[in-house]
Amino acid sequence: MTGVGLLGLSPLWWWLLPLLGLPIWWHRQRRQTQKMRFLASAQFLAATPPQLLRVWRWRDLLLLLLRCLMMIVMLMILTRPIWSWRGDTVFVGAGLDKNWVAAEIEKAGFGAATQQRFCASGECELKTEHLLFWLVREQNQWRSQARWLILARESQLPMPAQRPELSHSLAIRIAPTTEASTASEKQVIKVALKTARVEAWQGLFRMFEFAGTKNLRFILSDQVEKDTWLAIWDQRSERDPNWTAPLVWSFSAKPDTSLSSNGARSQRDDSLLRSIALQSEVGAGGVVWRLDSALDWPLYASDLDRAKNLFEALQGQRSRSQQMNMRSQDVAATQANTSLFLPDEADGYLREILVAILALLFILERSLAHVRRA
Repeated sequence: MTGVGLLGLSPLWWWLLPLLGLPIWWHRQRRQTQKMRFLASAQFLAATPPQLLRVWRWRDLLLLLLRCLMMIVMLMILTRPIWSWRGDTVFVGAGLDKNWVAAEIEKAGFGAATQQRFCASGECELKTEHLLFWLVREQNQWRSQARWLILARESQLPMPAQRPELSHSLAIRIAPTTEASTASEKQVIKVALKTARVEAWQGLFRMFEFAGTKNLRFILSDQVEKDTWLAIWDQRSERDPNWTAPLVWSFSAKPDTSLSSNGARSQRDDSLLRSIALQSEVGAGGVVWRLDSALDWPLYASDLDRAKNLFEALQGQRSRSQQMNMRSQDVAATQANTSLFLPDEADGYLREILVAILALLFILERSLAHVRRA
């Protein structure tokens, strides 16, 4: 990685390296000088070599070495070094055609590269919904000359809003879409429902699933979750401000306080919404479709024309809110110093190893110091 390595993300801490002289000075101060005294009766004793003095000197040197190593490891932890060990890597989306994958790897010159299978859920080596964001966070694991190749379907690799800052060259290849694969993929839409008429709403969404040639699946819940796309407030009372989602269906019996006065805008020119007496407004939490209190929501199932218009309007809003699909492309490495946008946890793997080494050195140092005093 350019400009970053074992010197660390905070190399100024290495200026404290002269502090290694402290353990040496401490050991010299602690050394006791024994004065030799002659006793009259010592001449009758057998002469013995000073073996004990040699043992203590060996232990002192080992203790000094351990303490110096502890200080070096502590400085390395403070400087946050980065260890990049990975080479060329191919990220393969789950469920891709093996022949197409092999052909693309050979064409891109990644025959000797490591392959890693990724998916949003299920059994795979790398579980992530946003592979590009994961690469930005973990890119310090790859050597400076390493390359990346991503093989995926459009649905497996969403287009980010901004170009990611990557320190390695990246090649993206999108698998060709076939009718069989498109038909097998279902769009899951999570719906939060606040109502006393659950069965009526279930019937409406079952009809929507049938109209979507069975490619749609609506999951109904009574709570708004982080991935809820449609929130329905089937109550005559004022909507809860926390009941928000990218799209909200609500009654207009009372003013909606969650809508910003300066950001709300009417879309009465939308023929589909106008045909089903819906008013669309844009609020801070998303788009709100409000129905006149004189009408009723789930009873659209008894009016096929209005139910069809509601379904088409829902599909149009869904397509506008979805992210743009990724296309095959080559992304050059960012020339800027990558240490400027590395995340705080970029040195996490090596830091954990250094902390473990420091703990081991501390245990050895305390054990040896205890034996020395015994």
